[in-house]
Amino acid sequence: MTSPPAPVPTPSSSENDTLSGPASSDLAGKVDDMEERIVDERRSAGLAGNADEREDVTPIESEDQAPE
Repeated sequence: MTSPPAPVPTPSSSENDTLSGPASSDLAGKVDDMEERIVDERRSAGLAGNADEREDVTPIESEDQAPE
């Protein structure tokens, strides 16, 4: 006969909270840096990237817009 499995510890709410505080701003900064490096790499390789495509696209004015 085997014993039941040991309970799995659950993290506290502060360990689970990754959407606010200094850690999230640090993470956002790292993500921004990575995105910039990817855009720079794609530009240097002569490849179009999402940021480049957005810069070159003319906004479309739809005739079907809600009144202001």
